[in-house]
Amino acid sequence: MERLLILSAILLLSLSLFAQNPGNPDTTAPKAGTIDEISAAVGEKMLIQERDQEIAPPQDTAKQQSKNEQYRRWSFGVAYVPYYSGKIYQYAYELYYSVRPYFYTYSDQITMLEGQFGFGVSSKVRLTLDVGYTKTYNSARSEEHIRYTDLNINYDSGLLATSDLKIFDFTFGVKYYLKRLLNRKASACVLAGVGKQLAFASGEIELLFLQEPPAATFEDNRNEYLEDLNSPWHINVGFAAEYSFNESLSLFSSIRFYYSKISAFYDYREVSASQTRSGSLETKNSEIVTRIGLGVNFYF
Repeated sequence: MERLLILSAILLLSLSLFAQNPGNPDTTAPKAGTIDEISAAVGEKMLIQERDQEIAPPQDTAKQQSKNEQYRRWSFGVAYVPYYSGKIYQYAYELYYSVRPYFYTYSDQITMLEGQFGFGVSSKVRLTLDVGYTKTYNSARSEEHIRYTDLNINYDSGLLATSDLKIFDFTFGVKYYLKRLLNRKASACVLAGVGKQLAFASGEIELLFLQEPPAATFEDNRNEYLEDLNSPWHINVGFAAEYSFNESLSLFSSIRFYYSKISAFYDYREVSASQTRSGSLETKNSEIVTRIGLGVNFYF
């Protein structure tokens, strides 16, 4: 190829000189120095072209690298999370006898939907905000009727108690993509976050069939105590796998381990004509809960 280019250049130069001086055959032949200069110039140009080809990546490779650096910054995901709830605190009453509540805990196998907002800082790091909501409502009514036939005395008593508990959960986290497989369609990532549950409690109690005011009054902070019990700070770590169908839709699964800690204080006072009774209860608790979920992410 190199020789062909040199010969072509020499031929063109010879024809040009012949066209300028057709009558003088001595001037039609190119000088040796001219041929050497042409050869050197052509050779230098070919070396420059070869060097540029070695430095510049292939066009397909450059397009793939550019595509890999592109990502959609915003995302919204919905996760289906069947998980062990951990401890949920609630209160009830000794029916018929007292307006003072007693507190108890229970655990459920809960199924819930969890929403996640995301923002991509880079192609490997994404900031997330998880939002969850749980609500429980309890209502209990009890009645007792006593009839003394011989004494002609009737005794009626009853209690109507309601309690309502709403729990919001907010978690700020980060998702770090470790590796992308299957032509960048499948990804493995680690998760970490810190969050806060916010509980809102309300409840009422009504004594039924009262013929005269009660002999004692009762005061406590049951709702505030219940809110503190169900409003822990928590941290979590976990892992996730994600498969992308296209640039806008992916399927993911995750497992996260939550550590939470609470502290709450309950006090009450009961006042009657003959006495005043008061007391307090302090509760501290910490636990680790596992949550496993499956969901979809939308990128935009």
